[in-house]
Amino acid sequence: MRSTSARVVLLITCAHGVLFTPWLFRRWRAQTPSAVTLPQPMTAAPEVDPIPVEAAPPSEAQTVNHVWSDDHGEVWVVGPAGRIWRSRDHGQAFVRMTAPVGEDFVGVAGRRDGPILVATERALYRSRDAGASWTRAVSIVAKDQDAPAGFTGLYSDGGRLWVTERTDGESMNVVSFMNLEGNALTRLPAEYDKIQHIVGRRGTVLLLTTVYDCHSGDYAAVERLADGGRAFERVDGGDDAFADGEKDITAACMTPGGALYLLGRDDESNRSLLRRRGGERTFHSTPIEAVALWAGDDGEVFITTGNAQVRRSRDHGDTFGAPIELP
Repeated sequence: MRSTSARVVLLITCAHGVLFTPWLFRRWRAQTPSAVTLPQPMTAAPEVDPIPVEAAPPSEAQTVNHVWSDDHGEVWVVGPAGRIWRSRDHGQAFVRMTAPVGEDFVGVAGRRDGPILVATERALYRSRDAGASWTRAVSIVAKDQDAPAGFTGLYSDGGRLWVTERTDGESMNVVSFMNLEGNALTRLPAEYDKIQHIVGRRGTVLLLTTVYDCHSGDYAAVERLADGGRAFERVDGGDDAFADGEKDITAACMTPGGALYLLGRDDESNRSLLRRRGGERTFHSTPIEAVALWAGDDGEVFITTGNAQVRRSRDHGDTFGAPIELP
């Protein structure tokens, strides 16, 4: 009798479990967070199929071409053969991102909590979801010798994207701009010999140019955007004065506070980081080998080396931490 009752209890328990388990499973699924699918960018520009990290073609030159930060811990680095890296902890660690194309990137810029744009020689690509997907914003199609032949650099002032372009004809450069959300560049009428870098501060756009002079040869000079973007003016005095043919500038950055950072050669022809704060007329030199440069007013400075490494300074470039390997 006792064994019969046990069997009945066991059968009832099993039946209850079979009937009750689907209800428990539905309750568990309802309380478990589901994966979030990021919306695709809505834009008139054509979609771009990203190049997977593992599919990026190999490159012999393990260099990085440009670095940009939003001043709040996010750092972006671009390099050759479709290489894009991002850090969200002030450059302490980087992750490799998917890329819109497998070509060399010449620049990266953006806005905090806004779009990120990267440039190859022939196109600008925009991401609105932190690099998860990309759309083509602008393409260059060279038609004649006066048409732009390739992007050489870009700078964001938070609202606009400023772009330098090389022409097909003589060794001349043009400057164009567009809204960070735009899909068409507006070209300024002025042209320049061998624009090296486009930088800015407090919304002011500055060009570091190499101007040819038949008497003294090539020398660096600063041009400043004037007249609402219709022209550039030469800066010859004040805290923006700069003209030196021996510096051999390879990278430049200006902070919102007006400090100018250069990668070049010091007075003893050593490769150095040169820093001049706002109001100063002389450069402080820190010997170092680097390729790309970014600096902020809080003392944070990032440089990249020729072997795919990033180094960070917290004291305006006086000292740098150990190199961080880019994956």
